[in-house]
Amino acid sequence: MVKKHLKNIRLASGKTNGQIKLPVAAPLAVPELGRKGFVSRYNDPNHPVNNGKISSVLTGSLFGSKSGLIERAATSIKGSHDSKRIARGEPRSEPIKEKWQRYQRKKKPGLAKNVLQQDVLYRLNVNMPTEDELQQSIAQLEHLMQQAG
Repeated sequence: MVKKHLKNIRLASGKTNGQIKLPVAAPLAVPELGRKGFVSRYNDPNHPVNNGKISSVLTGSLFGSKSGLIERAATSIKGSHDSKRIARGEPRSEPIKEKWQRYQRKKKPGLAKNVLQQDVLYRLNVNMPTEDELQQSIAQLEHLMQQAG
C-alpha cells in the first residue's frame, strides 16, 4: 500500500545554486541538559520507588517494582499490534483516553458553542435603560423579594 502511494514520487539528488539563502535557525534549547539531578530518589518522579505502591516505598523499590501480569500482557499485545500497524503503513494505536478526548472534540457542539468560541473577546452593545425603566425594574425586584420572604 505504501509503495502504491510512493509510485509517483521521483527521487532527485543534486546541488542547487539558488539566490535565496535559508534563514538562520535558532539554537537548540534543551532545558534538561543544565538541570541538576534529584538529590533523593523519593523526589524523582521517574524512579521505580514512585510507582504508587507502598511496598516499593518501604523496600526502596527492591520488591514490587515490576508491573503486574495484566499490564505486561497488555503492553506486549499493544506492541505487537503497533508493529503490525506500522508494517501496513498505518500510525501507532493511541490509548483509549486520547481516543475519547478526540471524540469529545469532534462531537457536534450546541448552538451557543457553534457561534461562540473560547478565548475570544466578544463585544455586546446594549441600550442603557431610561430612568423610568430603571425605577420600574427596581420596584418589580423589591416586590418579588418581599413575596419571597
